[in-house]
Amino acid sequence: MENEANDANVDELDAHIKRIGTKLAGLPLASDQYCETKDHLEDYYERLLQIRTMTIGTLRIQLQESEHETTQAARRHRRSNRVLTGTMALLVSLVGYKLEQGHDGLVSGPLCALGDHVYRSTAALLGLTAIAAHLLTRWHARSQSVA
Repeated sequence: MENEANDANVDELDAHIKRIGTKLAGLPLASDQYCETKDHLEDYYERLLQIRTMTIGTLRIQLQESEHETTQAARRHRRSNRVLTGTMALLVSLVGYKLEQGHDGLVSGPLCALGDHVYRSTAALLGLTAIAAHLLTRWHARSQSVA
């Protein structure tokens, strides 16, 4: 809304400047009317400069806010990627352990019972961590959209 109002003001000032420029071309240089019209033209240019300065200030603030949002989104994305990478590595190692357990390979005997316990507890912890990470991410996204 602010930009539309500024654009309308700029268009109006441009029209006044063109009209006064045309009027100045037809006036004698030494007349009082020429000086008065020139003063009006300077006022219009000054107002136009003020509007442009305010617009630039507004755009700078919007750019800073946008950069901040982008930085936050990139940070969340990197964090999600780290969690996903860690989860996938843990999942692959657990699947590898279960596959190895079914064969007479490296994991057998008393280590097998210990491995089963570690596997179950790690799988449960992995599930709880995934659920907590999902809920925390959703909560954080909602709190950012409200603010």
